[in-house]
Amino acid sequence: MKDLIFENNLDILFIAEADIRFGDDYGSLSVNGFDTIFSQTLNSRGKARLICFKRCELDTFPLGSEFDIIIGVKMSNGVIIGIYRAFKCYESESEQNNFERLLDGLNFLNFNEDVTIVGDFNIDISRPKSRFSNNLFEWTDTKGLKISDVGVSRSRCVGDCLQESTIDFVLSNNNKF
Repeated sequence: MKDLIFENNLDILFIAEADIRFGDDYGSLSVNGFDTIFSQTLNSRGKARLICFKRCELDTFPLGSEFDIIIGVKMSNGVIIGIYRAFKCYESESEQNNFERLLDGLNFLNFNEDVTIVGDFNIDISRPKSRFSNNLFEWTDTKGLKISDVGVSRSRCVGDCLQESTIDFVLSNNNKF
């Protein structure tokens, strides 16, 4: 991870599907010149599924509720948001509620500035009629965001059949993407 950051001269690195528990030894996650930020679920739920390594001079800001796995980083030209939409819902929460809560957490962004959202949405955009993909397409249109398909990001064998899906992608209103 440290090599990846320095060899590519990164300002920010998000890691989704992390499994950091409250009280773990976080020392091995220290990177010189970078802050290590955990999703706010580390405090509210005792577990972080998203980690952000960001240069110390960059500021983070809260988004969503204590149940959302979202980290916002302020850049000189806008914001970059890391996101992880858990595949499993919280107790007494439906998949629809889970999805709507995630989008509600992002609705507070200023879409008049550059916004880039990266991460694992657990929504397969390669299947336009899949669960929630149409809702996501509509939401991105209303916010002026474009979806950048990064290709297959999940593969698994089920019996003799290979299943592939595109659940990790980038949403942005920045024309550089």
